[in-house]
Amino acid sequence: MLSQGVLRPLRRSVADAVNALALVASPVVLDAVNAFQREISYRNSERSDERHDALLGDVIQAMRNDVEPSRVKNPRREFRLLAPPPKDADPQI
Repeated sequence: MLSQGVLRPLRRSVADAVNALALVASPVVLDAVNAFQREISYRNSERSDERHDALLGDVIQAMRNDVEPSRVKNPRREFRLLAPPPKDADPQI
């Protein structure tokens, strides 16, 4: 687990990035980011990996459409983030 000394600057960086995004992003992107933030919030007691991945995909697709709408002709892609293994995982696997 990360210490508060490490987490505090990370949280500040995330807040800065989201606040900067709010200044330049379209309403569609902001709506997607807000939905994703609600999903990953510590207040959300019903989080799911599937909803996380779907909402992350919505954010990325909205950003791609916003940046170059005429070039985005390929179908929507699924996005998944890698997570580190649990601390008690067998290192041999």
